[in-house]
Amino acid sequence: MRIWGLAVTLSLSLALTFSCKEKGFEESNDEEAAVTDDSDTGGAIPLPEEVDERAEENKTFNDYCFDEDPDPGIQATVEALRAITNETLCGIVAGKASRMDPLDLSGRGLTDLRPLRGIGDLRNIDLSGNLISDISVLASFTNLTSLDISGNPVTSVEVLKDSVRLQVLDIGGTDIEVLTSVASLTNLTELDASQLFKVTDASPLAALTKLKILNLSNTEVANLNGLSTLTVLQELNASGSLLADVSGVAGITSLTTFTAMATPVSDDANKTADNCPPTAASSAISAFCTVAVE
Repeated sequence: MRIWGLAVTLSLSLALTFSCKEKGFEESNDEEAAVTDDSDTGGAIPLPEEVDERAEENKTFNDYCFDEDPDPGIQATVEALRAITNETLCGIVAGKASRMDPLDLSGRGLTDLRPLRGIGDLRNIDLSGNLISDISVLASFTNLTSLDISGNPVTSVEVLKDSVRLQVLDIGGTDIEVLTSVASLTNLTELDASQLFKVTDASPLAALTKLKILNLSNTEVANLNGLSTLTVLQELNASGSLLADVSGVAGITSLTTFTAMATPVSDDANKTADNCPPTAASSAISAFCTVAVE
């Protein structure tokens, strides 16, 4: 009997030990799966920098305003918003700034636009004369209709490609070297692309068929080829450029104001029937190309 009882006890002990080990193994696997599986992110665990980036994107003006140890660039923008609203309380600053039309932050030496996140539904913004190179925050203002970023070290406006309501844009005096990033802004009616000293080709603007006013003064543009599609263009300024041929816009009948002072083609000696047709359909081009008889 004792031997039989001992055998039963030993058997139960072994079974219990095996069961515990098996259970422990399963729990270990479950824990490992819990750590490695992240079905909400498509099976991939976000890297720390990705988490930080997402957290940054979710910040609003109040987050930056209440930050006790802000980045100097961020702090400068927060203080600029306080100055133009004449308020100090963060919540009141944000609310008042959201109702300003335009929101004028020009000439304040700003470098960082992140504090603008979450400030209402801004439509008209003036950021001219600052030190801003990153304008990605502006993509969140989907109802933006007018934007002035002139005099900033901006190299592209690609981030504005979905700003379908944008009608007036000033990129004069920026660091933009090619105009391809502007081509997607097809609802523009006014574009100031002056003082873009490295821009040589205006043809990307052919897509902007709603343009009425275009400023290409003080650029390296030598011709206006391809711009015949701008059939509602009314004013064109190319003064101080390298313009030597105006035939590209000679057929635009809506063009009534054309200025090209201090350009190669402004010299009567350089005008020919090909590069400056005096019988152009555009009255402004015809008048410009008509050589005065002494």
